[in-house]
Amino acid sequence: MKKIYITAIIPILTSALIVSCFLSLGGGFIGFRVIAESDSPSDQLMKIKLKNEMLSVIKKDIGAVPGREEAIFYLESRSEYLKSRAEAYLKSLGYERPVHIAFSDRFGKFRITNGKYRCFEVRIGSAKGKNIFCVMFPSVAFKEMADCRGGTDDKKIIYRFKLLQLLKKGE
Repeated sequence: MKKIYITAIIPILTSALIVSCFLSLGGGFIGFRVIAESDSPSDQLMKIKLKNEMLSVIKKDIGAVPGREEAIFYLESRSEYLKSRAEAYLKSLGYERPVHIAFSDRFGKFRITNGKYRCFEVRIGSAKGKNIFCVMFPSVAFKEMADCRGGTDDKKIIYRFKLLQLLKKGE
């Protein structure tokens, strides 16, 4: 019975810890998300290609801005250009879909209304497919998370939670 109880509580505690860490850090970065039209293999491939194209366009200029608010202003003021650039890129690949670009305060199914979380979203078509997420700003994130999957090298990151270590000792 003890193992069942611990197994049930660990995901809840882990989720709470992640959300807490996220909110405490959220004021200093800008997320970047590309949402595919659907989960079909071709739509998922277009999502990845568009993500690479958009990051290469954006990171040329965003590294020069001094702060988060300036980066948000840069992205907002260039959103029409970025939208047309995204649509033209998809069209060059033979994939004609409308693109919608906007900031969001949603993190998955949750809406974060305290103003700390900003995510620059690129939605392809109906945007009902899986998304890809990474940190866009500060620009250091481009070096560490260049492919939106946590890095470009093969270093393995190991996460440890003190609470889980203590619970395992108590078994």
